[in-house]
Formats: sequence, C-alpha cells, structure tokens
Amino acid sequence: MLRCTITSTKETTRYDKVASIILPSVSGVMEILAGHAEAFMVLRQGEVMMKMRDDSRKVIKIIQGECHVRDDAVVIVL
Repeated sequence: MLRCTITSTKETTRYDKVASIILPSVSGVMEILAGHAEAFMVLRQGEVMMKMRDDSRKVIKIIQGECHVRDDAVVIVL
C-alpha cells in the first residue's frame, strides 16, 4: 500500500491506502505500485490517477511538477 502527498503553493493533501498511482511523466506514463524502487520523475501536463484500496479512484489534473518515490511514499510537488 502506498501513501501519497500532493503539495502546491496553495495546499497539501495526503492520501493513505493507495493501491496504485498512474503519472504523466515526461518520459511516458508511469505506474507506481507498492514496493516500487526509489525514483524521481519530472511530470508533464495530464492527470494523476490514484486507485484507492477500496477500489475508489481519484483523478487530479496537473500542468507540470515532479514526483519522488521512496519506501512506498510518493511525494508530488506541483
């Protein structure tokens, strides 16, 4: 299970119990699952899609940003 924090100059939101995250990186669409290797990605315009453990989904539109994955924690800075 993943923990995801999305932060911008306006607000910070934390999501617990995330099963997977699909990100629009500059090198292509990336899917993050529990146990993913440490990674850093530059994000392009698109949608961050999170599938929650209870099968609900959250979609967040972004213009650009960066993402760091480490120890099942995903931090997205917009």
